[in-house]
Amino acid sequence: FLLNKYFNFRKTVTHILRQYVRFFLVSIAGFSVKWYISVYLFETNPFFHKYYLFAAFIGIMGGLAINFAGSKLVVFRYRVTE
Repeated sequence: FLLNKYFNFRKTVTHILRQYVRFFLVSIAGFSVKWYISVYLFETNPFFHKYYLFAAFIGIMGGLAINFAGSKLVVFRYRVTE
C-alpha cells in the first residue's frame, strides 16, 4: 500500500485510512478474480490439467488487471479541487 501511495500515485489527497480500506477491498477483488480464473480453467479444460501453471498465469494476469485498474480508478484516483 505505502509503495503504491508514495511512488506510483503521489498526487492523491484522499484520507489515508479511506485509501487503505479501498486498497484492501480492491486487493480482495483481485485475488478473487485470480483464484476464480485459475480454478475455472483448471477444472473445465483438460489442457490446463497438464499445464496448470499456464492456468495460474492467466489468473494472475486477470488479478493484476483488476488490482491496477482498481488502484488507479478507485483507491488512488486524483481529483482536481478548485
